[in-house]
Amino acid sequence: MKATLAASAAVLAFAACSAAPAGSSGFGPGGPLSGGSTGSADTTVAASTATSAASASTTETGDASTANTSTGSGTSAASAPDLGTIPDVGSPLPEGCDGKKIDFVFVISNSNTMADQQEKLLAAFPGFMDAIESRDIDKHVLVTTSLPMWTMADCADCFSDCDKSSSPPECGAELTECDSLLGAGRTFPAGKGATNRRCDLVGDRRYITSQEVQVDAAFKCLAKVGLDGDDVFAVDAARAAISPALNAKGACNEGFLRKDALLVITIITDTGDADSIGPISDWVADFLLAKHNDPDAVYLLVITTDADIPGHLCHPNDPWLQPEGRFRVLVNAMPNASIRSICADSFIPFFEDALATILELCESFVPPQ
Repeated sequence: MKATLAASAAVLAFAACSAAPAGSSGFGPGGPLSGGSTGSADTTVAASTATSAASASTTETGDASTANTSTGSGTSAASAPDLGTIPDVGSPLPEGCDGKKIDFVFVISNSNTMADQQEKLLAAFPGFMDAIESRDIDKHVLVTTSLPMWTMADCADCFSDCDKSSSPPECGAELTECDSLLGAGRTFPAGKGATNRRCDLVGDRRYITSQEVQVDAAFKCLAKVGLDGDDVFAVDAARAAISPALNAKGACNEGFLRKDALLVITIITDTGDADSIGPISDWVADFLLAKHNDPDAVYLLVITTDADIPGHLCHPNDPWLQPEGRFRVLVNAMPNASIRSICADSFIPFFEDALATILELCESFVPPQ
């Protein structure tokens, strides 16, 4: 799919900053969930390495979902695996992924329309992470937002680490430059519907590591990013999070992006991205450059509006399709990516499908020397 899009006039600075001084799910025995709409006709794309190419598409109608995926390794993704919290000795998942490294970036919109979507993410995460941990994968998990400005309109929202009797917008919180920098790991979500406290993570990092004991609790603290922001810079937030500037020594995300790790980027926003700068080819280039241009070392999952395709779940009574979104063009341009409807009842099936592809890529991933 080809498209020509005008670059946004927004100007972003991917500059280094000072380093900062943490429900039940359907991921259980028996494979994927049954019942409940999972989305309309969304697209999954998986392309190859330089020597071979293939693509994949995922079609969902009502309660049914089918997918056929191939990667440059020439292997085929199995159907949604057993994602129980206890490792399944008989699991068909690739053995070669055991003990390897994966860096996860979550860009979560903090728009005022994202309350339900943030809750659906929190419901899907524990089972997804249990399946990752059952493989003894060395993980990093970073959460950031599409509009990073730190503000608290009402200091009564303070949970801790700030003064309820102070004045907005800082409310007496001890903040660093990283708390308001695009792409920096967000460890003090603030505002309406947010955690409104500093999330204490092992090592005082701005991302979760495998040393974190309570991973689900830590992610819940980070992922409640609030509802006082906007959708504007979702892709640029992802690009900044993995940029050399923010991952340099002494910078906000120092140590997050590892040379010998697979990279998984998840963007969750209920609108398209009209404001991230540059052509989509630059977006793809930045994602691949972070992994030394290895097309099978990056996987992108976008959960967003589907109002640009027939059978859409978002605005189902509107007969007019919105123009094709930039996210859909991006997904089709990425070697390994999928796009799903944010208006689905649950995100759990999305992460089930993503896990099968992620583990397949992980199995064949060869870190650069």
